[in-house]
Amino acid sequence: LSLMVGAPKIGKSWWPLDACLAVSAGGYALGRIQVGAARPVLYLALEDSDRRMQDRCRQLLDGASIPPKFEYMTRVASPGDVTPTVAAWLAWHRDEQPFVVIDTLGKAMPLAAQGETVYQRDYRIMGDLKGLCDAELGASIVVNHHDRKASADDFVDFVSGTNGLAGGADTILVLSRDRGEHAGLLRVTGRDVPEGAYALTLVP
Repeated sequence: LSLMVGAPKIGKSWWPLDACLAVSAGGYALGRIQVGAARPVLYLALEDSDRRMQDRCRQLLDGASIPPKFEYMTRVASPGDVTPTVAAWLAWHRDEQPFVVIDTLGKAMPLAAQGETVYQRDYRIMGDLKGLCDAELGASIVVNHHDRKASADDFVDFVSGTNGLAGGADTILVLSRDRGEHAGLLRVTGRDVPEGAYALTLVP
């Protein structure tokens, strides 16, 4: 379970869509990272329309066909339906190492239960998603999320919300890019990944 964090309008929705298309085709993510054999992909593009999804896929695929293993949804009935939807789709693709992207967490965040603190609610939703990953061998979920507006010394502190979000994820990815610049930086930390920073270039 990975939490992908970035400011609005800097490319943090392009990055997971590129990954989804690469994974579903068995190609290269970000133009050069080989992802292995094609896997089933579900992209919950909950802030997009069908038209925008089509336009973005065409740009990223540069004339190639949309991979048959790529599926997406732009709407769910309510935030509380996101986790059951993902669970049902993962069960349908059991033993196929399925890959899911939820864009964004705000569209999947349920209300706090009676007597539940915001931290407990945050940790609960991340715990539920992590449980789905752990239950299906080889499954992966990336959750796209907004960053905090305030600056921070530790890039993990850029995660908007309580520490229940970062604490519940296996991996944290923080994407940063100055407005008007093509160069960006992807910083990564987690339980089972080497901590690092990777330079990225947004191709206009």
